[in-house]
Amino acid sequence: MNFLTKGIYFARLLYSLQVGKVVTPLYNVQMDTTWMCNLKCKMCEWDDILMDRKTHIDFNLFKRVIQESIELGLRKINLGVAGEPMIHPEITKIINFLTENRIEISVVTNLSYSIDKFIESLKKVSKIIVSVDAATPDTYSKVRTGGDFERVISNLTKLSDSGVNIIASYVIEKNNYKEINEFIKLMHKIKVKKLHFGIVNNINQDILKQVMLSESEYNEMLEIIEEGIKTSEILGISSDGMLRPGFAISHRERFLRRLDGGTQVPHEIDSIPCYVMFFFATVTPRGDVYPCCDAQKIPWMKVGDLSLHGFREIWRGEIYNNLRRKFKKPGKPIICERCPLEDFNRTMYRYLRWI
Repeated sequence: MNFLTKGIYFARLLYSLQVGKVVTPLYNVQMDTTWMCNLKCKMCEWDDILMDRKTHIDFNLFKRVIQESIELGLRKINLGVAGEPMIHPEITKIINFLTENRIEISVVTNLSYSIDKFIESLKKVSKIIVSVDAATPDTYSKVRTGGDFERVISNLTKLSDSGVNIIASYVIEKNNYKEINEFIKLMHKIKVKKLHFGIVNNINQDILKQVMLSESEYNEMLEIIEEGIKTSEILGISSDGMLRPGFAISHRERFLRRLDGGTQVPHEIDSIPCYVMFFFATVTPRGDVYPCCDAQKIPWMKVGDLSLHGFREIWRGEIYNNLRRKFKKPGKPIICERCPLEDFNRTMYRYLRWI
C-alpha cells in the first residue's frame, strides 16, 4: 500500500472502531475446506464439537466467497482449522483459483499422507504450517494417532528441498515436552528453519486433563525451553511462540489457572477490545461464518449463513457489527484466553486505546 492508501485505510479503521460498524476492508479469511481428518490426535477437541466430519466445502460456494471477499479487499487466506485441508477432493483447483486471483495462501496440514501429487500445488502456497509435535516415532504415535512419523519427515524434506516456506509446529503437552531440543535439532537436520511452539490449552476439560502438563512438568519444561532457545540460536533457527525468551515464564500464572480448571478470561485479555473482528472472518465447510476459528465452539458467535446471504452482507451486516461492539467491552468467553492473535490485539491497543 502507498502512503495515501494507508492513510485512507487507517481513517476507515478509526471510524469503524469508534462506531463499532465496519467500513474497513476484509484482510484475512480462515477457511476449512473440509472437516475430515486422516488422524485422531489426543489433544484434538474438534470431534466433540463438529457434528459431521465428512463435510467438504462446495467448490462453487468457495469461489463465490473468494470473489466477494476480493471485492471487500481480501489479501490472505488460511486453509485449515478443524480438518485436514489437503483431503478436499478439489484442493488443487482451490489452490489454483486462489493463486490466479493473487491471494496469499497459508495451509495448516499434518503432512501425514503421500504428497507427490500435491507438490506443484504446494509450491504455490506462501506458507505451509506443518503440525509435527514430536521428535521420535514413538512419541508421534502417542500424540498423533493414525499418523506416520517417517512419512511426515520425508515429506518435510521434500518440501524443504523444493524451496517451500515451511513452519514446523510443535504443540507442547505431557507426552512430548521432553523432546523439544531433539525436535529443534531434527528440523535443522532436514533444513527446516522456522519453528513455532504452542502449548496445549483445550476448552474441553476432559481432554485437557489427559494431556496438560502438571505444575512440576511445566517447571521442568521451562528449563528445557531455556536450553531450546540456546540451541535455536546456535543452529540459526527461528523459534517463536513458547520459545520466545521469557514468554513461557510470563504465561506460567495463566497456565496454572487453567490447570485448576479456571474458566475466567484474564483481565489483561478481557479488558482489551477485539480488533481481529474488523479484519478477519472464518468460513466453515457448511458455509457458516464466524469471527474467528475458535468461535465455532460457541453457537451464539455465528454471524451468518452463506446459503442464505452473500458474504458482503454478512461482513457488513448488523449481526457481525453487534458482535464487534460487544467485544469492545469486558465479558469475553473463555476461547479468548488462548487467542493466537493476542499479540496483534495488544499491538493495536497500544496505538488505539484512546478510541
